Amino acid sequence: MSKSNSISKTLSLSRLNINTNTDNVTIGDDTLTELLENNKGPIGPQGPQGPQGPQGPQGPQGPQGPIGPSVRLIQQLFAYDTTKQTPTGTGQANAIKAKFGAPQTTTYIDLDALGIVTFKENGNYLIHGKGQYGRDNTADTVLLHFRTMVNFNDGLGAVQVGDTISAEINNKKIVIPIEISFALNVTNAPYTLYFEVMRDSNEQNDGGLYSFTPTGTTWNPSGSASILIERLM
Repeated sequence: MSKSNSISKTLSLSRLNINTNTDNVTIGDDTLTELLENNKGPIGPQGPQGPQGPQGPQGPQGPQGPIGPSVRLIQQLFAYDTTKQTPTGTGQANAIKAKFGAPQTTTYIDLDALGIVTFKENGNYLIHGKGQYGRDNTADTVLLHFRTMVNFNDGLGAVQVGDTISAEINNKKIVIPIEISFALNVTNAPYTLYFEVMRDSNEQNDGGLYSFTPTGTTWNPSGSASILIERLM
């Protein structure tokens, strides 16, 4: 047995309270290992956790989810009128409804000859209304007003939606285009909608919505009033 191995065994046996100062003690390596294993002391407390290692590489991207349903605006109605539309007097009592030509019937919307639009089905609609202010006489100034009216089918009758579009005209050579666009969420069909035109009572009794026909054969008329309605589908 080498000197270093003998010293190691002596130290180990000393911890096991075995007398190593006799020539009659002979312990093999296996026996020594077994004695050491059977006489272990209690396990000491766990040491502090070491620092966190670097982050690993990012995993592969997962598959793309399914495409949701498409939503788009689909035109439901377009109409326009080519006649001059003028009130017969001033003030609210003489206001007229703007007309849009011949009646039309579609799946979601009806248009009658008086210009009243009926929304027959619930849904989200986008309305575009247009007109052209004009006048006949040259004297003094006229003040014209244009507004949107909606009956929400709530028993309260038609009410104005949005602001009033107004214009003063002091010359028969002046034509003023007007336009209004807004969204309408129909939740309790049927709703009805129409536009009104009024001559202000503080000015002259003249003017209204005017139509023009371009010179030539390939251009459509410039209507006195037109309406375009789209539905979110």
